Amino acid sequence: MSNQSIEIPIDLPDVQVLSAKKTEQGEWLIELESKLRGTKCRQCGQEVTQFQGYGTSLRVRHLPLFEVPVWIEWRPKRYRCGHCEGKPTTTQFVSWHEPRSPNTKPYERWLLKLL
Repeated sequence: MSNQSIEIPIDLPDVQVLSAKKTEQGEWLIELESKLRGTKCRQCGQEVTQFQGYGTSLRVRHLPLFEVPVWIEWRPKRYRCGHCEGKPTTTQFVSWHEPRSPNTKPYERWLLKLL
């Protein structure tokens, strides 16, 4: 019998899936990369597009798949502002994750429905 697979959308906008694998604990780990280019400067609020590298890798909980926990991992892009003095860097924000939250927004909405 051959392996059979299905495709399931993760419903997170503006991302590219780099890999999906099962962890030793039997959970899913999905590596993503943002397809967005640029972000708003944290100081002046202007759009910045000068890519500076990647921030620290983040791992957050996402919606379970067939009752199996799913984790999303990505490295947020960082951009340098050419408008501000000192040319500060700013980390790109994504619409599906609230900064400092251990979960994706869809997972948080799902948890609230369970309550």
